[in-house]
Amino acid sequence: MGTDWGLAMQVVAKGFTAVFLVLVILMFSVRAMSAIIMRLEKRGKEEAGANN
Repeated sequence: MGTDWGLAMQVVAKGFTAVFLVLVILMFSVRAMSAIIMRLEKRGKEEAGANN
């Protein structure tokens, strides 16, 4: 009974693909949240400046 190297490589390839996709999704979500936070901070500073 030998090792099915084709199946092993398929599992490794699918695993790396899944990790890559998760990291890409994480990158875009962090980038989007950063942009939203920067906009909110800018708006807050503008409102604080307008109140003075």
